[in-house]
Amino acid sequence: MPTHIRYGFLLALISLMLLTLCLVYPILSVFWVWMAVDFGTVSFAYFTQNSNPFKKSADGKISAFIKLVNGPFLLITWVIWRLHILVSSEDGCNEIAPGLWLGRRPLKGEVPEGARWLVDLTAEFERPGWLPTDLKYTCLPTLDHTPLPSRSTALAKEIAAFDGCVLIFCAEGHGRSVSLMTRALIAKGVCPDAKSALKLVRRGRPLVRLTPEQWTSIDST
Repeated sequence: MPTHIRYGFLLALISLMLLTLCLVYPILSVFWVWMAVDFGTVSFAYFTQNSNPFKKSADGKISAFIKLVNGPFLLITWVIWRLHILVSSEDGCNEIAPGLWLGRRPLKGEVPEGARWLVDLTAEFERPGWLPTDLKYTCLPTLDHTPLPSRSTALAKEIAAFDGCVLIFCAEGHGRSVSLMTRALIAKGVCPDAKSALKLVRRGRPLVRLTPEQWTSIDST
């Protein structure tokens, strides 16, 4: 079963379980329905492969309305992300090739020195508020565990041609950002194919992992 379908069913099941809580704790029905609708909309996004269900804008912002509707899911995602950072010994980012860095969504002080361009592949997080406004920022919102949108091919070529240090990141620096990094390495001529590019990425950041669909999308480029 494709990864996006599995996640769609999982989130749909959570949504249904939340609705049943209306019968157990009817006094909190509004709260349970709110959460059920939230998880249901994200489930639908996975089923339909909508890469940007939170309508993240080009400048990395998520509207107040979306934050209200999808607040529980976004909050839970943020908490899990922060907890992972607390327990992980992994670097915030790693240099894969000269000038090409790969990592998780950076905390303050984690952007590589000399970085001139940040490429954000998360759909569920806003642009970090502390980022300098003069730093080039590009957002390509993509749901976790899913392949990148088609325009990632052109973006990889732009990264390959860029004269300066680039940080490509997603939530953990393990999937979405790896997909774009491998394409950039091929476009730049550092690696001849996807297999060798992924091997180079794993040498610099060993915990990377791709879903079968993410690997297929890379290997077919």
